[in-house]
Amino acid sequence: MSVGRDQRWRPRRGQVAALTGLSLALGAAAWSWSGHRRLRGEVLQTEHDLRERLALQLHDGPLQSLISARQDLVELRERSPGGLPEEASDALESLEESVRSLRSLAVDTYPEDAREPLDDALRSLAVRLTARSGVPIAVETDGIDELRSGIMVGAAAELVGNALKHGDPHRIVVRAVAIGRSVRLTVADDGRGMPPDAAAAAAVDGHLGLRALDRRIRASGGRWRVRSAPGEGTAVEIDLPR
Repeated sequence: MSVGRDQRWRPRRGQVAALTGLSLALGAAAWSWSGHRRLRGEVLQTEHDLRERLALQLHDGPLQSLISARQDLVELRERSPGGLPEEASDALESLEESVRSLRSLAVDTYPEDAREPLDDALRSLAVRLTARSGVPIAVETDGIDELRSGIMVGAAAELVGNALKHGDPHRIVVRAVAIGRSVRLTVADDGRGMPPDAAAAAAVDGHLGLRALDRRIRASGGRWRVRSAPGEGTAVEIDLPR
């Protein structure tokens, strides 16, 4: 039997109110759940950002001060024919222990997902700096799959920034290669370059604004060198123990 137009079901007034109330309740529940998820995400992001900021402050503040003081004592020991006095030797041992402890604390404080593999971290850095500067930055890696970012990414950022500021390059290449028990980071640009004596001075006393980087490299047991010539660009190589 067919149902005519006038026989179709129509909700009564009470049913309309009930359906409206149910709809509002479901909407409120959905909004509440969405709001809860959004708030939870904001809280987690805030915690992430605070941990990352604290870890960086520990690394770039007190840790670097301790490393600098330790390096001063190491250099004094190398210059002193008879070595350091006993009190200074004890102080050096204490500084070394403090450096290890504070570095461990900074690593533990750093958010887990921020401890990127070195390869990923270098590529992310290149993308950011390319977008900011407009200069193409290529990344080449070999044998570093298991390595974490550590000092290398900060060093690469400083060297690329230095090249962009002083070298007027058209292209920069960042290369990280595992060599035995060391890792070699090379940042090479095709910019204006500089005379060999200026390159040597830069490696010795940080004329290029790299004095802090020089201390960090030496404190980590590494070494670095600058190769450059006028009109032929500049290449900076850093060797660090793995």
